[in-house]
Amino acid sequence: MRRGTSVWLLWLLVSGLLAGGAWWAGSRVKSPAQAAADALPGEPSVIVAEVVLRRLSDTVVASGEVVSPNPTAVTAPLPDGALSAVVLWVPAEGDEIAEGSVVAVVSGRPVIVLGGEFPLYRDLERGMEGPDVSLIQEALIRLGYLDAEADGVFGRDTEIAVAALYEHLGFDPSPPPGAGGDGMPSSKAPKLRMLIDEIVIVEGLPAIAAAIETGRGQRVDPSSILVRLVRGEPLVSVTVRGAPSNSVVPGSLARVLVDAAGLETVGEVVSVGEQQADLGEGISREVILAVRGLEARHVGMLARAVLTTAETEDEVLAAPVASVFTDASGVSNIILVIEGVEVSIPVTPGRVIGGFVELVDPDERIEPGLPVVVGWR
Repeated sequence: MRRGTSVWLLWLLVSGLLAGGAWWAGSRVKSPAQAAADALPGEPSVIVAEVVLRRLSDTVVASGEVVSPNPTAVTAPLPDGALSAVVLWVPAEGDEIAEGSVVAVVSGRPVIVLGGEFPLYRDLERGMEGPDVSLIQEALIRLGYLDAEADGVFGRDTEIAVAALYEHLGFDPSPPPGAGGDGMPSSKAPKLRMLIDEIVIVEGLPAIAAAIETGRGQRVDPSSILVRLVRGEPLVSVTVRGAPSNSVVPGSLARVLVDAAGLETVGEVVSVGEQQADLGEGISREVILAVRGLEARHVGMLARAVLTTAETEDEVLAAPVASVFTDASGVSNIILVIEGVEVSIPVTPGRVIGGFVELVDPDERIEPGLPVVVGWR
């Protein structure tokens, strides 16, 4: 190829490249008017939810614990003048405690469980009279130790029955302080005493040893609690705070969780306490629930309850709260998307429950599943 022809081709190639570069650069340059137009927002897009047909409900989560409806604390019996004693035996947690059985042994002395409506309030011995004597006699009759009427008089027959109870359980009856002797009721032995510290009265036996507060070998004093007895089905007590506390009513159902026991079950509200006011936490109410599947071993465990605070009786047509707006004339409306077209429809709002508004006497165009506008972006 001649030199002139090569130069000519090179010039054509360079010219083409320069022209293409100029066109590309020009295509990327915008006038101020075009730049301003491009900066304007585009058509807004709508955010939609759905119209629903369902039973509306609202809930609140409250915390509390599993409690016993009838707890009885068993304290330590101490010998006269003793400041402390040693625990020799207590039942295992969950053990059933029947009438006439021993619930603890402390320094060689028993704590015996008897049934009754009120606790003993004094030591008993021959010659005493009163309702507490009648209570003991009734228990001895039920257990088969006393074959007589409960006349409220602690006579020789009652004394013999008490001694038989202690002996059957493997313990000596208690004689009066400083009397000496073996404590057996006979013509030569001193009268025995039924010590208040050695008898625990529980209404509604049998009971369950729900909480063991002390163990074998521990030293205790008169205020020490050895065992907590419960009877009847355990309950759950929770505290509901704020405005929802006014909406919880007896008979409503709740979901109850006892995490430590891995238990999730159903409870029913049996009572709602009086409103309490606290400057730091506002108003609150105690709510008691009867709960399926609870056992005595659950008493004292933390619990949570998911309580229903509002609910419709039947399914209702409803829309999200965010979809309802009031126009300039004060009429409430929702905007439905019907076949791709946004249609504003007047509505009559009802109850607001769980983030939805009940639509009262709804327009026939409002159907479950239709998209309803809740916002724009």
